[in-house]
Amino acid sequence: MHGGHPLDRPVWGALECRQASLSVGNHLARRYAPGFGPFAATRDNQPDALAALAGLIAPGERLLLLQAGVSVVPRGAVLERRAAGVQMVLKALKPAAGRAKIERLGPADVPEMCALPN
Repeated sequence: MHGGHPLDRPVWGALECRQASLSVGNHLARRYAPGFGPFAATRDNQPDALAALAGLIAPGERLLLLQAGVSVVPRGAVLERRAAGVQMVLKALKPAAGRAKIERLGPADVPEMCALPN
């Protein structure tokens, strides 16, 4: 990432490393591949990065940009809404009380998962 703290552009940080295999784009702009989520990001707010992001947006598609400061809207895109977000950071992990039961879920569990409240 160019300058600043890695959490200033958390989507960019995720798409450039751990979740790169789930993304499309290049060293200037990335977005989650269709079907994985609506988040997208640019390396920075420079014109070449914004143009690269614009090339990743299909007509009528909605993407979410999440970063510190104001997200610049790529040429040809329409801003629908702007909102503030909160970045939570873990400073210390406390040991868990007890042990949680881990259960593997599969296709038979999909109806129950889909019925969970939003």
